[in-house]
Amino acid sequence: MTFEELLTRIVRDNVREIVREELQALREPSPTAVLTKSELAGYLGCSVATIDRWIAEGRLPYIQAGGRKKFHMIAVRKALGMEK
Repeated sequence: MTFEELLTRIVRDNVREIVREELQALREPSPTAVLTKSELAGYLGCSVATIDRWIAEGRLPYIQAGGRKKFHMIAVRKALGMEK
């Protein structure tokens, strides 16, 4: 591998990581956001079944709105130990 190829690979990998981090930051809901069950599962990277289990275990606080469960991000983050 030549120096130019190595440098190209390093730059490409660094740019890829920066883009990945920036996209994740854009996906981060605001602390005041209210999410649906599926939105919360997507944000946490788990299944809706896991969210249901955590609700049943009393691990996730939620509000009932129009027959659906909604989740305040700040309360969820605190409940899961994501807030300092």
